[in-house]
Amino acid sequence: MQLLKLYALATLLLFSTCKRRPGPEPDKNALVFIGTDSPSQGTLYALDANTGQPKWTFETTNYMPSSPTVAGRTVYAASDDGFLYAFDVDTGVQRWRFNIGGYIVSSPTVANGVVYIAGGNDGKLYAIDANLGTEKWSTSVKGAANLSTSIISSPLLVDNLVYIGSVSGRLSAVNAATGALVWQFTARDSTPIMAGSTTQNGIIYTSSLTTVYALNAQTGALLWEYDTGFPATNSSPTLYDGVLYVNVQDLELVALDAPSGRLLWKLPIQSGAVSASRRSSPVVQDGILYMANTDLNLYAIDLSRKQIKWKLRTGAVYMVSSPVIANGIIYLGGDKLYAVNASDGTVQWTYRTNAGMDASACVLTTKGNVYHSGISGVTR
Repeated sequence: MQLLKLYALATLLLFSTCKRRPGPEPDKNALVFIGTDSPSQGTLYALDANTGQPKWTFETTNYMPSSPTVAGRTVYAASDDGFLYAFDVDTGVQRWRFNIGGYIVSSPTVANGVVYIAGGNDGKLYAIDANLGTEKWSTSVKGAANLSTSIISSPLLVDNLVYIGSVSGRLSAVNAATGALVWQFTARDSTPIMAGSTTQNGIIYTSSLTTVYALNAQTGALLWEYDTGFPATNSSPTLYDGVLYVNVQDLELVALDAPSGRLLWKLPIQSGAVSASRRSSPVVQDGILYMANTDLNLYAIDLSRKQIKWKLRTGAVYMVSSPVIANGIIYLGGDKLYAVNASDGTVQWTYRTNAGMDASACVLTTKGNVYHSGISGVTR
């Protein structure tokens, strides 16, 4: 009976996708990973990406606001219990854990056998051997000694440099091999840089609480800046087809010309926003931008028409998770994990975890492709 149910669900997903927009068949062995935010028992879940049924779980002793990622057959995840963990993708067996200490909001980035992650309250960027779980180097990026040590943003690795923002208002570029500080940019009035950055054509795009910046990736020189007019732009910008899209305090979507910073257009989203230390970052696929909002809706926005295509009301009470798209399905954390058809916003399945989710999901396909919220919205 269970096999019949799974077959019926897979058939429904395929029919819905093909009826509206041709796409790949569902990957029956794909997995989705996400962590939850219970203060006494944060849990990492590995779920069947097509049905939402759990494959395995791992319990920590604190929140898991950090989003997991996968490299090879290992999933990497961090917790406010102070540890960075590595698990076997298939079984959930712990390979190793590394004690950073304090809370960890930053999400890991993995490349060339190294895990890059920031400590939440020590002001350091860490490079950890991905196989052994041992420290290769750590570097302070907070700036002056009297500045805040908090880091909420996640590292971005491009070529030989790792970029990381901090609550002290610094964006730092660090040599990926040695940990040496290459350059540091200070936001206007040292307003916090809590969002992640994105890059294209030798330019780094980042945002502080009030301003979007474009910097030379090699030197940190300011190319342009755009004042959003709001005091809480703490969502990562997203690049698509030469345009930079910014979620401004969940009130409006702003489109900027990426090379010049010129305002192209704005789209109002809601009239009032909930206070949030982080906000959902947009993702774009096939000309449609998807973003969650503190008004508890998931939006699909047609960029060519500059209008909302559809929106889905969730049952969440707080929504800051960023959507992730894989095989035509959007995965979004909130009061539960949602799997939503990207073409029309219909819910394919939901799974009730032990607590809500600030983190974003990470999807691993059978072919080894990894989808998560990252550079230009979705990283493969």
